[in-house]
Amino acid sequence: MNLRLSEEARDDLRAIYNYLSERSPQSADRVVGTILKAANGLTVFPLMGRQGEVEGTRERVVARYPYIIIYVLEEDMVVVARILHGALDTVPLVESEPAAMPTLGHGLIASRLQRALGDFVEEQWLGYVFSAQTSFRVGAEPKEPDLAYVSKGRLSGLPADLDVDADFAPDLAVEIASRSDTLATISRKVRAYIDVGVQAVWVVNPWLRTVEVYRADGQPVLLSESESLRGDPVVPGFSVDLARIFPS
Repeated sequence: MNLRLSEEARDDLRAIYNYLSERSPQSADRVVGTILKAANGLTVFPLMGRQGEVEGTRERVVARYPYIIIYVLEEDMVVVARILHGALDTVPLVESEPAAMPTLGHGLIASRLQRALGDFVEEQWLGYVFSAQTSFRVGAEPKEPDLAYVSKGRLSGLPADLDVDADFAPDLAVEIASRSDTLATISRKVRAYIDVGVQAVWVVNPWLRTVEVYRADGQPVLLSESESLRGDPVVPGFSVDLARIFPS
């Protein structure tokens, strides 16, 4: 079978490339290349995609990336109608079972980042890093980030063993995307953190191998694995090469 991209799909692809290239040209090339490879794969296995929500269409989620290819079959042609971003609907970041458990890669990223950040803040007497089991009881629902940092000054007055509930927001929250997350749900989490007073949120994407940094007082910044993640001003002086965080 042959492949044809509709004008709408071409526009989608250009928009994806332009958005990513502003932050990381390497990521843009890699993501667009993977999308096109997935689309070409449909010419060999046209029924690979699941039945689409729109009658007559099929959908293929691009492996490792938060994009979905919507296509139709016409005789000997695969026609790609749209290439959508996960934030536009409820498509998971990668195809998975509902409420997918964290993978080994997810756990390794969490472990490496907790070790790097935790060692730094304790050596510098800045505060403490708390693991995913820690619940911060603020806002409408308790917040349980994968990692959280609280500065030392904000812990003063608490018992030395910290055997109390956290009824305050952390200074920094870290979310590592899991297979059942969508970009829309992650965006809601980030907004919820900022709304209750979290100064910075780091969103780690294991498939894009990126970290997006959100601050209450600024625009988000997307970092690729070839860059360094810096903690200033929330965790002053902290820096780690992202290549050390992702599995290799």
